[in-house]
Amino acid sequence: MKRFLAVLLCCLCLPFTACTEETPQTTTKNTELAEITDTELPAPETQEVLLPQTRNLPCPHDFGPWETVLAPQEGVAGQETRLCNDCGEEESRDLDPLPPHEHEYTETVYLPSCLEEGYVLKTCPCGDETKTDVAKAKGHIFGDWSIEKAPTTEEEGMEFRLCEECGIKETSPLEKILPPPEVHIHSYTETVYDPTCESAGYTLTECTCGDYFQTPGASALGHEYGEWYTALEPGFYAGLLRRDCLHCNEAEAKTIPALSAELLPEGTEPQEELPSGTVFYLNQRDNRWGDLQVGCGNIKNNGCGPTCIAMALGYFGIHVTPYEVAQWLYEYTVEFNRSFHGISAAGIRLALEHWNRTVIPIQTYEDMITHLNNGALIVGAQGYGTFVAHPDSSHCIILFDLTEEGTVTCYDSYTQRLSGSYAAELIWEERSAIPVDLRKEGVTHFAVY
Repeated sequence: MKRFLAVLLCCLCLPFTACTEETPQTTTKNTELAEITDTELPAPETQEVLLPQTRNLPCPHDFGPWETVLAPQEGVAGQETRLCNDCGEEESRDLDPLPPHEHEYTETVYLPSCLEEGYVLKTCPCGDETKTDVAKAKGHIFGDWSIEKAPTTEEEGMEFRLCEECGIKETSPLEKILPPPEVHIHSYTETVYDPTCESAGYTLTECTCGDYFQTPGASALGHEYGEWYTALEPGFYAGLLRRDCLHCNEAEAKTIPALSAELLPEGTEPQEELPSGTVFYLNQRDNRWGDLQVGCGNIKNNGCGPTCIAMALGYFGIHVTPYEVAQWLYEYTVEFNRSFHGISAAGIRLALEHWNRTVIPIQTYEDMITHLNNGALIVGAQGYGTFVAHPDSSHCIILFDLTEEGTVTCYDSYTQRLSGSYAAELIWEERSAIPVDLRKEGVTHFAVY
């Protein structure tokens, strides 16, 4: 055992002495080792060992390869570093800036297509690129249509055409074929129209499908007038004779000379012209103005209002024609032949006031009787009944000369034979009720002074 411990101590000391340049001084304490029997082992004494001391020497650096941490650019320096493999120390150095770059372009030509523009692309290895000579897309140039699927009576068909440049296909549906029409057998009915005074007769042959034709019939009859009768007795002023056609509403009129001087009051002279204070009959179909156009119609068809207004003004010595009244209404109001045919009740008042007449709206039947008794003329719009054949129409007449029996003289400017004496109450009951006549005024008849 003694020998083993000594060898061990020597082995522990050898490495330290081998690594130092000078022999270190060590202090050991002599320890007596008692012999120990195999049966009795005493506790070992503590031994102090001093390790060799070394000096701090500089590292002989072993650097690795350089690595770029900042690449140089044009006019800007770069940087690279390397590390020591033993101590890790880092060493760095600058990299010279790159010289100015001169582009070396390669040109690639892209031709325009139907939908994309063409251009020349210039590219440089540095990544810079630019487009030049840009050309617009040409658009599709299609050829003629061709049938892809023929239509039938049950299904639609399809036609197509191809672009001559890129070959793209465009399609369009074709409508179903209509089945042949059913064979129609005409079923005609005949209606015979008798001739009138001014129109020839004919036979109208019509089918339920709408087909029709006319067969000429008898010639126009021509007017057949009855006897002349006195419509207005002569007196200080001329009278009026009238005769009516036996087949239609046409009538003829002529004046009766005024009474001879010996029959008149002393100091008066007979006069052929009607003075003021006389209502002289005018007809809207008179060929002097009947066919004259004003707005959306003519006097013959739409001029009952202007004609009655002209008759009323003539009573007061104001001589104007129905055409002159119609022209003023059309040019200065919206109440005649503009948005509707004919005149509104408001137009009656406006025209009479234009020629300086006093016009009073009539609200009740009693008002109408009062004004007639006071000598007023009344111009108004009549509705369906004696003077109007259709419920949605109206017609203008003039009233005057109320009698004790309650009748009043009425002049119809379209149908002369309807002019005559009627119960005032009937006239009031048949006044117009259509919206055009009631608008603005709310009444249809006006007293004129």
